[in-house]
Amino acid sequence: MTLMQARFGIMLAAIAVLSIVSTGCADKLTYSRFSDIQVKHSNKADVRYLIGRPDFRTDYTWEYKRTDPIIQVFIDFDSAGFVERKQWIDPVRWIDTEEPEESDDGVVYESTTIRQMQS
Repeated sequence: MTLMQARFGIMLAAIAVLSIVSTGCADKLTYSRFSDIQVKHSNKADVRYLIGRPDFRTDYTWEYKRTDPIIQVFIDFDSAGFVERKQWIDPVRWIDTEEPEESDDGVVYESTTIRQMQS
């Protein structure tokens, strides 16, 4: 094997490793994945799996921020670690889903507020 063939082999191996690593680093914070988070059913592990690690967190609130495009997401948890409320804010919409409430007749209603952002 010549020196040139060895260098070419090393270069191909490096490209393969970089392509594998870079595909694992894709941002999980998409509206589609956010929509899969279910109030009162999803827990912290589910949220981390669906949209990744938060940028900021306290015991009860996780916050995600992106600048391109501008996105801000808040996930609130109850004391047992289940999602109590979730909010998605971007330049087009503000979606706020709160804890489901049970009515007097036993029906459970989930409240989702969608606000259109002004240009």
